[in-house]
Formats: sequence, C-alpha cells, structure tokens
Amino acid sequence: MPKAPLISSHFNAEAGQRLTAALSKFPRQMRDDIMARYKAEATMLKETMQKRSSEGPLFKRKGRLRRSWSDNLDGGLRIHGITAIVGSAASYSVIHEEGGRVYPQQQSKFIWIPQPGNLKSNRTAKVSPTEARRKIEGGQWRFAVGARDSGDDNRAAVLNEDGDRMYLLVRNIYIPPRLGFAGQGQRAGFRLTSQLEHDVIAYWDAQARRIQSTS
Repeated sequence: MPKAPLISSHFNAEAGQRLTAALSKFPRQMRDDIMARYKAEATMLKETMQKRSSEGPLFKRKGRLRRSWSDNLDGGLRIHGITAIVGSAASYSVIHEEGGRVYPQQQSKFIWIPQPGNLKSNRTAKVSPTEARRKIEGGQWRFAVGARDSGDDNRAAVLNEDGDRMYLLVRNIYIPPRLGFAGQGQRAGFRLTSQLEHDVIAYWDAQARRIQSTS
C-alpha cells in the first residue's frame, strides 16, 4: 500500500450540497471538462515539484525525492465537492520544503559529505562511508582535523593515501527551504476555484437567458 503523503496540497471545491447539486445539472461534457482541469492542474504541480526535486547536486544524487511525488483525483462531483491531491511520502520532503537542520543518525557523530574526488557522475560517493571506515581501520586512509583546504579548523575530514580529502565530516547541516511547494499549491487551488466559479456563473447566466428568450 502506498505511503500517505508527508506533505500534500489539496485543491478543494467544497461548497456543500448546493455546489454539488448545481454541478450535477451541468451537461456531461462540461462536468468532464471540470474534472479534467483538476487532474491537469494536479499533474502540472506534480511535474513542477519533480523538476524542482531534480535541480542541484543534492537532489540529483539518488533521485528518490523526485520519484516520491504523486497526484490523485479524490472522488468526483459529489457532496463534498472535488479534491485533487498532490504530495510526497519521502521522509525528508518536509525539511526540503520548510528548511531546518539535519543531524547525524544516532550511530554516528558526523554527517559524511563526499568531496569532489570521491564523487561519481550521479553525485553519489565512489567510496561509501562504510568502505571508508574499513580503509581507515586498515591504515590506508585517516581522519584529520583542519585538513588542508578544509576552510574550517573545527571540521574533521577523511583523507586518502595521497592526503586528498575524500569526506568532509560535519556535526549538522542547515538546509534552507527550497521546494516552494506550499505556494505552488495555493496558486493552483486559486486558479481552479476561480475558474470553477466562472464556469458556474456563466452556465447559469446562459440558462437564464435561454429561459427569458423563450418566455
């Protein structure tokens, strides 16, 4: 069963029984067009977030955040209205949306950040932290504090046989808000609600004119 989104945006058209009753009297094609518009808006938001989740070296490393986005049209024209849901179930989606500090997992004192000489083209490490620890235990690599070019004497690093820095070790990392998901969702919801209101008014104005013309 898919995980529930940790961050999500719901585009609601909720006006109770009157709205649903009005929508139910629309021609079938018009109702289908409204539903298609909600689906298209949800899909566009999902694709926008997938693109944003692919920009920059941090996001490109494994692509899990990009793949975590989903969209769903909940129900149809019913008593509760229309709801389109877009969201991500990735555990770290919240911090990329809201920002905050990331700390090492309990079994480690540091976050291991692979350096340019230890990166593949997809931005993942050539030598993993586990493999690096084995090399350190074997005397091939070593820990260092204030290693050359570290830029910070308080940071630790892992150096290879040639003294090149393979990992920078930090106690925490601040991640700024970077997705802008909430704002995108609000704007999408506003566009949909405004268009739906326009459709309802235009349809019933046309019906009123038709009745007047035949009376």
